Amino acid sequence: MNRTSPIFDYASSTQGQLTTIVLTALALLGGYYLAPYLPPVWGWENGLIENAQVLVLIAGSFWAIREARHSQRQPHRAFWWIICPIWLAMALRELSWGACLLMPLHIDPVTGPTFSSSQQLFYKPFIAPTLAAMLLVQALLALRWRVDKLLPQLWRMRAIPLIEIGIFVVSFLVSTAAEGHMGMHLSGLPEGSDQLLEEWAELWAYLALFAAQARVAMALRIARTPPT
Repeated sequence: MNRTSPIFDYASSTQGQLTTIVLTALALLGGYYLAPYLPPVWGWENGLIENAQVLVLIAGSFWAIREARHSQRQPHRAFWWIICPIWLAMALRELSWGACLLMPLHIDPVTGPTFSSSQQLFYKPFIAPTLAAMLLVQALLALRWRVDKLLPQLWRMRAIPLIEIGIFVVSFLVSTAAEGHMGMHLSGLPEGSDQLLEEWAELWAYLALFAAQARVAMALRIARTPPT
């Protein structure tokens, strides 16, 4: 039989999943109640929390590259090469596609610097077509190497990260509400604190994706381990 991992077994268990949900709920609620007492600068563009987001996303990309290089068979190898640019695209999005590396258009004493990819980047019109081309290539790779064949295997191993994906969605909804988009709004937060909560919730969303990748990676490693 294939070797298993204690970490994977716990993450896939009901207890492990409940623990993940409870920790996330505490983190998001804690972020809401603590945001007014934390320095608003933590939630600024290029601030502490956003930089942590970028680090998580870049780490996810490098991890996907590592898994692709160590996967000797398809569709495992194609799967990881498909995942890698998604992480990079999200990291670039957090950097406003590079605008955050330039001088800000404006600096507010509470909400911090303002950047605009539309106003500051000459290549902004090419970003959407590039992303569309990337998605097309990924779809072709997925079809060519039948990445869908991994789904039954991951399902049997209880490795489809439904809980992590759910946390990602909920965290982004909290972030969207804190930002006041899509008709959603969170009351009780002063200016600056809502921005901090927005970035904090996004960080948890990306951590959920990182955990989802970890769960899938452990499962695929177990699957490719020779039976003993």
